[in-house]
Amino acid sequence: SGHPNAATRLLTNTQIAALDPPRDAVQVFTEVSARYWRIEVTDTGNTDTYIEAGRLVMAPRFQPTFNFAPGSEFGLTDGTTVGKSLSQVRFYDTRPKSRFWSLSFTNLPDGEAVTVLRDMIEELGQSGQFYVVGNPGDATQLQRQSFLGNIRQLSAVQYAASGYSTIPLIVDEVI
Repeated sequence: SGHPNAATRLLTNTQIAALDPPRDAVQVFTEVSARYWRIEVTDTGNTDTYIEAGRLVMAPRFQPTFNFAPGSEFGLTDGTTVGKSLSQVRFYDTRPKSRFWSLSFTNLPDGEAVTVLRDMIEELGQSGQFYVVGNPGDATQLQRQSFLGNIRQLSAVQYAASGYSTIPLIVDEVI
Protein backbone atom coordinates (compact mmCIF):
# COMPACT_ATOMS: atom_id res chain seq x y z
CA SER A 1 0.00 0.00 0.00
CA GLY A 2 1.18 3.50 -0.71
CA HIS A 3 3.32 2.35 -3.66
CA PRO A 4 2.49 4.08 -6.98
CA ASN A 5 1.49 0.76 -8.55
CA ALA A 6 -0.12 -0.93 -5.52
CA ALA A 7 -3.57 -0.99 -7.09
CA THR A 8 -2.69 -1.60 -10.74
CA ARG A 9 0.42 -3.82 -10.34
CA LEU A 10 1.90 -2.01 -13.37
CA LEU A 11 5.45 -0.72 -13.44
CA THR A 12 6.01 2.99 -13.19
CA ASN A 13 8.09 4.80 -15.82
CA THR A 14 10.94 5.04 -13.28
CA GLN A 15 10.83 1.27 -12.68
CA ILE A 16 10.80 0.57 -16.40
CA ALA A 17 13.81 2.87 -16.89
CA ALA A 18 15.67 1.04 -14.08
CA LEU A 19 15.22 -2.46 -15.56
CA ASP A 20 18.52 -4.26 -16.00
CA PRO A 21 18.91 -5.17 -18.80
CA PRO A 22 16.62 -2.48 -20.19
CA ARG A 23 13.84 -3.70 -22.46
CA ASP A 24 14.10 -3.44 -26.20
CA ALA A 25 12.99 -0.43 -28.18
CA VAL A 26 10.40 -1.97 -30.48
CA GLN A 27 8.97 -0.47 -33.65
CA VAL A 28 6.81 -2.67 -35.86
CA PHE A 29 6.18 -1.42 -39.39
CA THR A 30 3.40 -2.67 -41.58
CA GLU A 31 4.26 -3.07 -45.24
CA VAL A 32 7.59 -1.37 -45.95
CA SER A 33 9.72 -2.30 -48.93
CA ALA A 34 13.04 -0.56 -49.38
CA ARG A 35 16.42 -1.39 -50.82
CA TYR A 36 18.26 0.74 -48.26
CA TRP A 37 17.46 2.04 -44.80
CA ARG A 38 18.87 5.09 -43.10
CA ILE A 39 18.54 5.45 -39.37
CA GLU A 40 19.25 8.81 -37.78
CA VAL A 41 19.54 9.26 -34.03
CA THR A 42 19.27 12.81 -32.72
CA ASP A 43 20.14 13.45 -29.09
CA THR A 44 21.27 17.02 -28.51
CA GLY A 45 21.73 16.39 -24.78
CA ASN A 46 24.23 13.55 -25.34
CA THR A 47 27.59 14.84 -24.12
CA ASP A 48 29.30 11.52 -24.95
CA THR A 49 28.66 12.14 -28.68
CA TYR A 50 27.92 8.46 -29.31
CA ILE A 51 25.26 5.88 -28.52
CA GLU A 52 25.48 2.18 -27.75
CA ALA A 53 23.10 -0.16 -29.52
CA GLY A 54 23.05 -3.91 -29.10
CA ARG A 55 21.24 -5.25 -32.13
CA LEU A 56 19.01 -4.16 -34.93
CA VAL A 57 16.51 -6.69 -36.25
CA MET A 58 15.06 -5.96 -39.67
CA ALA A 59 13.30 -9.00 -41.02
CA PRO A 60 10.25 -10.16 -42.94
CA ARG A 61 7.10 -10.17 -40.88
CA PHE A 62 4.80 -13.15 -40.44
CA GLN A 63 1.43 -12.65 -38.82
CA PRO A 64 -0.79 -15.74 -38.91
CA THR A 65 -4.35 -15.60 -40.20
CA PHE A 66 -5.64 -16.76 -36.82
CA ASN A 67 -4.23 -15.78 -33.46
CA PHE A 68 -2.62 -18.33 -31.15
CA ALA A 69 -4.95 -20.61 -29.20
CA PRO A 70 -6.22 -19.80 -25.71
CA GLY A 71 -4.08 -21.27 -22.95
CA SER A 72 -0.74 -19.96 -24.13
CA GLU A 73 1.81 -19.30 -21.40
CA PHE A 74 4.08 -16.27 -21.19
CA GLY A 75 6.52 -16.64 -18.31
CA LEU A 76 10.00 -16.42 -16.87
CA THR A 77 12.79 -18.95 -16.57
CA ASP A 78 15.36 -18.38 -13.83
CA GLY A 79 18.78 -19.81 -14.65
CA THR A 80 19.94 -19.43 -11.02
CA THR A 81 21.26 -22.62 -9.45
CA VAL A 82 20.78 -23.31 -5.75
CA GLY A 83 23.19 -25.38 -3.69
CA LYS A 84 23.26 -26.39 -0.04
CA SER A 85 26.13 -26.86 2.34
CA LEU A 86 26.27 -29.74 4.82
CA SER A 87 24.67 -27.45 7.40
CA GLN A 88 21.79 -26.76 4.96
CA VAL A 89 22.83 -23.16 4.25
CA ARG A 90 21.70 -22.24 0.75
CA PHE A 91 24.12 -20.79 -1.80
CA TYR A 92 23.03 -19.16 -5.03
CA ASP A 93 24.78 -18.88 -8.36
CA THR A 94 22.65 -16.04 -9.70
CA ARG A 95 22.04 -16.10 -13.43
CA PRO A 96 19.84 -13.85 -15.56
CA LYS A 97 16.15 -14.52 -15.96
CA SER A 98 14.70 -14.93 -19.42
CA ARG A 99 11.21 -14.96 -20.86
CA PHE A 100 9.53 -17.81 -22.68
CA TRP A 101 6.33 -18.15 -24.61
CA SER A 102 4.52 -21.44 -25.05
CA LEU A 103 1.79 -21.16 -27.66
CA SER A 104 -0.04 -23.10 -30.29
CA PHE A 105 -1.33 -21.92 -33.64
CA THR A 106 -4.48 -23.95 -34.23
CA ASN A 107 -6.53 -24.29 -37.39
CA LEU A 108 -4.14 -22.43 -39.66
CA PRO A 109 -4.79 -22.96 -43.36
CA ASP A 110 -2.44 -25.73 -44.59
CA GLY A 111 -0.68 -23.41 -47.02
CA GLU A 112 0.20 -20.99 -44.25
CA ALA A 113 1.13 -23.66 -41.70
CA VAL A 114 3.29 -25.72 -44.03
CA THR A 115 4.79 -23.19 -46.44
CA VAL A 116 5.37 -20.38 -43.95
CA LEU A 117 5.53 -21.51 -40.31
CA ARG A 118 6.92 -25.01 -40.85
CA ASP A 119 9.49 -23.72 -43.35
CA MET A 120 10.51 -21.09 -40.80
CA ILE A 121 10.99 -23.81 -38.17
CA GLU A 122 13.03 -25.90 -40.61
CA GLU A 123 15.23 -22.95 -41.59
CA LEU A 124 15.85 -21.68 -38.05
CA GLY A 125 16.14 -24.95 -36.16
CA GLN A 126 16.93 -24.48 -32.47
CA SER A 127 19.85 -22.12 -33.07
CA GLY A 128 18.28 -19.58 -35.43
CA GLN A 129 16.97 -16.37 -33.92
CA PHE A 130 13.81 -14.45 -34.69
CA TYR A 131 11.95 -11.59 -33.08
CA VAL A 132 8.64 -12.35 -31.36
CA VAL A 133 6.05 -9.59 -31.08
CA GLY A 134 3.01 -10.50 -28.98
CA ASN A 135 0.53 -7.86 -30.09
CA PRO A 136 1.90 -5.14 -32.38
CA GLY A 137 -1.21 -3.02 -31.77
CA ASP A 138 -0.82 -2.86 -27.97
CA ALA A 139 1.64 -0.03 -27.32
CA THR A 140 1.51 -0.41 -23.52
CA GLN A 141 2.59 -4.08 -23.53
CA LEU A 142 4.69 -4.09 -26.71
CA GLN A 143 8.06 -4.05 -24.93
CA ARG A 144 7.05 -6.58 -22.31
CA GLN A 145 5.73 -9.07 -24.85
CA SER A 146 8.45 -8.77 -27.49
CA PHE A 147 11.85 -10.41 -27.47
CA LEU A 148 14.57 -12.05 -29.56
CA GLY A 149 14.05 -15.78 -29.30
CA ASN A 150 14.95 -19.34 -30.27
CA ILE A 151 12.65 -22.29 -30.78
CA ARG A 152 13.10 -24.62 -27.79
CA GLN A 153 12.06 -27.79 -29.60
CA LEU A 154 11.19 -28.39 -33.24
CA SER A 155 7.48 -29.04 -33.64
CA ALA A 156 5.65 -31.24 -36.07
CA VAL A 157 2.68 -30.05 -38.09
CA GLN A 158 -0.49 -31.58 -36.66
CA TYR A 159 -3.16 -32.01 -39.31
CA ALA A 160 -6.30 -31.01 -37.42
CA ALA A 161 -8.90 -31.20 -40.18
CA SER A 162 -9.01 -31.20 -43.94
CA GLY A 163 -7.16 -28.07 -45.05
CA TYR A 164 -6.21 -26.92 -41.53
CA SER A 165 -3.17 -27.57 -39.36
CA THR A 166 -1.91 -26.91 -35.84
CA ILE A 167 1.68 -26.07 -34.85
CA PRO A 168 2.72 -25.80 -31.18
CA LEU A 169 5.79 -23.68 -30.35
CA ILE A 170 7.86 -22.86 -27.29
CA VAL A 171 10.07 -19.81 -27.79
CA ASP A 172 12.87 -18.97 -25.34
CA GLU A 173 14.33 -15.48 -25.05
CA VAL A 174 17.93 -15.01 -26.19
CA ILE A 175 19.90 -13.32 -23.43
